Amino acid sequence: MEEAVRKYMFTRSCNFRNKGIDLTYNPELTTCRLYEAYTDYNDLMDLTENLISGMVKYIIECDYLPHEKR
Repeated sequence: MEEAVRKYMFTRSCNFRNKGIDLTYNPELTTCRLYEAYTDYNDLMDLTENLISGMVKYIIECDYLPHEKR
C-alpha cells in the first residue's frame, strides 16, 4: 500500500504581507513547501539539510561554505 501512495508532495505559492514597502522590505514572497508521508521531523530535518547543502554545492561548486564570525 505504501508504494502506491506518492511519497513527496511539493507546493509553491505566492504570498503577500499587508505591510508597507521600502528599499529594505518587499512584502511579496514565494514559498515552497515539502510534505513527505510516513516521516517524522528528524527525517524532514535531514532532507532539508541535504537539500540546502546540495544547492550550495551546485551553485558555488564547493563542498564547504566558509562561515564568517561576527
